[in-house]
Amino acid sequence: MDQTSGPQSLHIRFIDRRTCSSEHDRSAPQRSVSTTVTLPEASNDTLALVAAACQGVRSVWRDGYRYSKAGVITVDLVPLEIAANGRCPASVNWIEFGVAR
Repeated sequence: MDQTSGPQSLHIRFIDRRTCSSEHDRSAPQRSVSTTVTLPEASNDTLALVAAACQGVRSVWRDGYRYSKAGVITVDLVPLEIAANGRCPASVNWIEFGVAR
C-alpha cells in the first residue's frame, strides 16, 4: 500500500529509533539506547515503518527501566524513482530529481 503525495514522493530506507529513561528520576536505573533498522526496500508505507520501529524497540528493550521518552528518525529519504529502480543514492544526480543534498 504505497502512499504518494504530490509530485515528489519520498521513500525511507532506514529508521533510527531512540529510547531513554527519565533523567529527572536519579533514583531509578538510567538507560539511553538507539538502534538503526534497515528496511528490506525503501518504503513510504506507514505500516511497514511502524513495524520497523517496533522491531527496533524489541531489539533494545530491557526490563527494569522506566522508559519515558522515545523517538523515530527517518534516514536516507529517496525519491520514488530511485526507490523503484533500486539505484544507489550515492550515484544519483539529485538535481535531476529536484532534491537538494
